[in-house]
Amino acid sequence: MPDCKHMIHPFQNDPGTSQGQRVLDELLNGKAKIDNRSLADLLDFFVQLSRHVNYYDENLQVSDWQPFFARSLPFVLASIVKYDRTAAQQKLDTYKTRFIRKPTSSGLNLLLRYTYTNIIKKINNWDLQVTGNGIPIEIVMEKLMKDKLSGPLKNFITYSNAATHRYGVTAIRFNTLVDNPAWLLVQGDLYKEDDTFRKEGNTKRKRLIALYNKVFQLAQTFHDVIRLLSVSAEQSLDQSLLPLKEELKEKNPPHLAILFAFIKLFQYLQGDLNGYSKKHLDFFFKQVLQIKPKGAVPDKVHLVLDIQQQLDKYLFKKGLLFKDGKDNNKAEIYFASDDEIVVNKAQIVDQRTLFINNKSVKVSDPL
Repeated sequence: MPDCKHMIHPFQNDPGTSQGQRVLDELLNGKAKIDNRSLADLLDFFVQLSRHVNYYDENLQVSDWQPFFARSLPFVLASIVKYDRTAAQQKLDTYKTRFIRKPTSSGLNLLLRYTYTNIIKKINNWDLQVTGNGIPIEIVMEKLMKDKLSGPLKNFITYSNAATHRYGVTAIRFNTLVDNPAWLLVQGDLYKEDDTFRKEGNTKRKRLIALYNKVFQLAQTFHDVIRLLSVSAEQSLDQSLLPLKEELKEKNPPHLAILFAFIKLFQYLQGDLNGYSKKHLDFFFKQVLQIKPKGAVPDKVHLVLDIQQQLDKYLFKKGLLFKDGKDNNKAEIYFASDDEIVVNKAQIVDQRTLFINNKSVKVSDPL
């Protein structure tokens, strides 16, 4: 038989479900947008378009418009947001599949080069372009590089040096990374070598695979940090268009200032366009289906009342207000009692189950 003294009242244990939590997302106007391109998508669109538009200099030499966007902070942040981690991961997985099928030093060289050129070097360039602009991602990037990536980078250098010394892989020059203090590198770190992988196999093939796996794990570490940088870059995009520092407010060149003004104006039209989904739902429910909205229904709660020890009973009058925190607008929430109730010290001390069987049983006559 259960101990009633330690039973938890169901109203104290179950928080319930509010009306807002029962709303279907599919019926909200923000679920499906006509034009769901973000600010990063719009900035990236101009970068992709710039490759296909000819630019003629004063000597009529033909190039494209990519250099006009290369060093602009909003476009740098957009490139971080739009970095295709899925495609990069698929390429890393493809390299590993080929290597496992036939382990070679060229396969190890391919992984080292790709990780350095397309991941480590990109992070380094992003940091150099973001530093000094006073936006949130600057602090986030510096902290991630020092706390999360400095150690893995040093390990990557030692593995790269070991691959060059043991397997003849082309050496990678890491001198440019020393100039960036966020990596916490010193000149002596560029010449260290880690050969602990040699203990993980008694043949040259097994040692090569062990070294490859160590480098592959480091590539995953750098990839995970890029995911965090992407979130921070998206949060800093709007602020990068209108810098807070006075010395940076006039830094944008005229052609980019006009472009940013166009994007800001376009976002107003984009918002109006996306509002048509709500208008369509309103028309469908109200005009086509003739559904009328119900009136407001007050919330209800169930209270468990317990009086103090010096009282034998107490009357709670109808309409008595009970305070329950604040809403999203910082306004106090009150609930009023529907009926009056007298609360006493009666408690449940025992719990039993009564089973009543109303079915009759027919007993056959004895022979």
